[in-house]
Amino acid sequence: MADTLSYRPTVNSESCFTCHGFGWVQNISSDLTSAQPQTEVTAVEGQTVTLTLFYTKNNPPNSLRIDFNIQTSGSATEGVDYVVTPDPASVFMDEVSLQFVPVTVNVTLVPDGIGGEGTEDIVLTLVQLPPFEPKRVLVNPTVRIIVEDNDREQGEVVWEMGMVGVTEGSGSVEVCANYTEAVEGFTVETSTTEVFALNGSDFLAQIGPTAHLVWNAGSTIACVSIPIIDDERVENDEIFYVNMVRIVNSPSGDDPRLVPLAIIMIMDDDLIPIVFTVDSIVTTDDQPAVEACLEVDNELVDENVAYRIPIAVETQDGTAQSDVDFMPLNKHDGRGGHVEVSSLSKPFSLLHRITPHRQGQTNGRRNFFLARDVMTAQGSTLCEQIQLPLI
Repeated sequence: MADTLSYRPTVNSESCFTCHGFGWVQNISSDLTSAQPQTEVTAVEGQTVTLTLFYTKNNPPNSLRIDFNIQTSGSATEGVDYVVTPDPASVFMDEVSLQFVPVTVNVTLVPDGIGGEGTEDIVLTLVQLPPFEPKRVLVNPTVRIIVEDNDREQGEVVWEMGMVGVTEGSGSVEVCANYTEAVEGFTVETSTTEVFALNGSDFLAQIGPTAHLVWNAGSTIACVSIPIIDDERVENDEIFYVNMVRIVNSPSGDDPRLVPLAIIMIMDDDLIPIVFTVDSIVTTDDQPAVEACLEVDNELVDENVAYRIPIAVETQDGTAQSDVDFMPLNKHDGRGGHVEVSSLSKPFSLLHRITPHRQGQTNGRRNFFLARDVMTAQGSTLCEQIQLPLI
C-alpha cells in the first residue's frame, strides 16, 4: 500500500458570510489512479485560507521529515493579493507515535480597498522535494482559491436591500442605502412608483425633505421612512418601488453612481373573518339534528383573494353530556369534525349537523358547545365557541 499525502482547506474569518458549508472531508487514497481533482475554496479579501497537510505512512519510515514547495498560479498576484506562509514547508514525524504531524499552510488574502476588481483566483500545487520515495503519493495536490472582491467602488450608492418586506400593520417601512464613505455631506432625492400598492390607500409617498436620503460627512448609511396604511381588509400582498432620482448636492470628486430601484412588498396581515351565523340554537329531543352554519364576512375580503381554509370542529360538554345527551363531534376521531371554507364556493357558508344522542330521559334545558379552530392562509389561529341550548 502506498503512502499518501493530502490536505484539506478551511477559511478563518470572524464574519464569513460566503464561506459556510465547506465541510470538505479529508480523502486519503492508496490508489494512484483515484486521486481526487482539485478542490475549490471561496473566500473574500481580508480572510485567511488554511491548508492542512496530512501524511499517512503505511510502511516503515525512511525519513523523519518530508519537504515540499508550493507552486502558485492564477489571476491573483502573489505578494500583492495574497501571501503564502510557510513556503517551502515540511512535515515531521513524531518519533514516539511514528505518525507524521499535520502541518498548516496559511494563504492570507490581502485587502486592497480597490473596488471593481471582480473575482480572482489562486491555484496552489504541492511539489515534493528530494529525496523521493517510490510509494509516496500526493492526493489532492492542487487547491483553487476563488477570491471575491468585497470592496465597493468609490462613490457607489446602493440600497441596503433590493427588496424590503413589511407587514401592513407595522405603520411604516424604512428603506436604507449605503455609501462607501461620504467625504462631504450630500443628499439623494427619492420618489415612489405604484405597482399593485397604491399611494394614498396602501402607502403615503413622501415628497420634499422627507423623501431625501441624507449623508453627513463620514457617514455610510442614510434612510427614508414611508408610512404604510392598514386598511383592515383581507387582500393579496402588494408592491411598490422606491427610486433614487438625483443627487441634490454631490460629494467631492465624481458624483456617486446610483442604483435606482428598491422593491417594497406590503404583506397583508389581516385574517379572513369566519363567523357563526347565530349565537345560539334551540332544539327539542324529537328533532334528529341541529345545524350550525359558518360563513365568511365577504365585505372585508377583497374579491381577488384566493383562499382555502380547513376548519376543525368539535363539541364540548356544558350541562349536556356527550354520549348521553348528544353524539359528540371530534376533530381527531374522523366522525365528521372537519369542514372547509374556500373562495371557490359561493356563497361562503357551510352546514354541519350535530346529532343528538338519546340515552334515557333528559329533562330541562341542556347546553353544549360547538368550538372551531381555524388555520388561515397567513398561519394565524382563530378560536370561537357557540353555545347551543338543547331543550
